[in-house]
Amino acid sequence: VFSGVDFTNGDRFTLGNTDKTISLPIELISFNARPQNQTVLVNWSTASELNNDFFTIERTKDAKDWVNIGTVKGMGNSTVKLDYQYADENPYEGVSYYRLKQTDFDKKFAYSKVVRVELKEGNQILVYPNPSSRTFTLTSGTEIKQIKFLSTLGNILPISIEKKITETVIDPGDISPGIYFIQVLTVEGIKSIRVVKK
Repeated sequence: VFSGVDFTNGDRFTLGNTDKTISLPIELISFNARPQNQTVLVNWSTASELNNDFFTIERTKDAKDWVNIGTVKGMGNSTVKLDYQYADENPYEGVSYYRLKQTDFDKKFAYSKVVRVELKEGNQILVYPNPSSRTFTLTSGTEIKQIKFLSTLGNILPISIEKKITETVIDPGDISPGIYFIQVLTVEGIKSIRVVKK
């Protein structure tokens, strides 16, 4: 409980522990997010962990409305340095923000610092509609060399492709509803986009 504390918009605060008999749940050494091709790689390291259940990676465009984009299981208890990584396969174009939420086994949680990421506009690969009942339309700001349609097991499925001026229409045919991946090879590398067939 805090009293007499006056925060204004944009201020930051830090919570610490002065009782050495009560350990903090994790000792976070670093937390970073950086663009790599058309994904954003989120990395963090802990020096120690106590009753650490899991991490949640959160993302926002406006630094106000945060969205949960994935979770990573924690080690529970550890006294050695541990490195973690999460790949955001569908990041926002332009500027966005990332943070880490750490949750204990007793459901208590804490947040990391917020980091800023800028993904250059015009190079992102987008797929819509997603979910789709039939075809998927793909747009890209860079040259596409190859497109593959994969099952969750990594099997390549047959598709028909219709190339237009600014987009490509992908028709996987009569496939079962579920989760699939569109793998796109461009001059900048390979990107896998998760899609849902209704």
